[in-house]
Amino acid sequence: MITVEVATLDQHNDPGHVFARAEFQSRTAASSFAVSQAAMLSAGREVDRIAAAVNVRSSDGAHTELPFTGTPNELAVVLSSEPGYAAGVRKAQVPAPPAVAEVIARFADSAPSRIDAPPTAPDVSEVRVQSTRPGPIPDSRTVVGVYSTADAKRIASAIAERVGGSVTADPESQKLTVSHAAPITVHEREAVERRHRIASLRANIATLDTVRDRDHVAALSGELGDLQKRTQSFEPRADIAPIDDPAAQGQSNVSVAGQPSTPSMATPSLRAVLNRRPSHPREATPPVQSPQPRVAHDLGR
Repeated sequence: MITVEVATLDQHNDPGHVFARAEFQSRTAASSFAVSQAAMLSAGREVDRIAAAVNVRSSDGAHTELPFTGTPNELAVVLSSEPGYAAGVRKAQVPAPPAVAEVIARFADSAPSRIDAPPTAPDVSEVRVQSTRPGPIPDSRTVVGVYSTADAKRIASAIAERVGGSVTADPESQKLTVSHAAPITVHEREAVERRHRIASLRANIATLDTVRDRDHVAALSGELGDLQKRTQSFEPRADIAPIDDPAAQGQSNVSVAGQPSTPSMATPSLRAVLNRRPSHPREATPPVQSPQPRVAHDLGR
């Protein structure tokens, strides 16, 4: 069983309020939940950084595979570095950037021509906004609404102008998609670059002969080790990790957004995990006092 916890950080960079907690039988479901809930916490509470922990529990106790502190985008990068979790990161549904969400909300709530009809109805089109990010960070896909085709074109063009994007029409599916590049921080971009370089180094080392190419292997291994020291990484235990098959996609004991959550006795608390494995030092994040009201959006794929 895999337990995932996502929490806020207090002023000392320690885990605070547990925002979401759930247990899963597959790593794919666990990573999708972790990234989605981390992004929702960051957007809903207007905080940049969060805490998360991934624990694998078996008959001989609990093992922490990932203690994490950072941004949701950095969490996506770290989870994607482990093959068992990568597919779940790609499936995660994350909200649009706050500034873009505000633009979408204004159009979704105030456009008088919004139609309560399926996008397959005649002479209508669905408007969507896709906020793209460099892989492996997932994109955001947000439905604005269904409008008459003429109004949909005007609304999509107006949103594209506001967010600095472009409009792509798909007549077959009757969808207009506004695509734009979502902003990411310097630290997040560096994390993406490290992730790709680590994958490249591992692939290159795997193709070399450890005896004939030992000098080359040593050089690449040295670079790999240096990059891994600067990256929050896993401590996997393949012998107790659940098999990630289609029949093991369920979840249980889900607690989200402040509902009471009592960790299992076999699972270390998020605070204990992160205190035991301190992350890279960063500036303190002010404590979160209360959720900020936001307009709910329909996230689609």
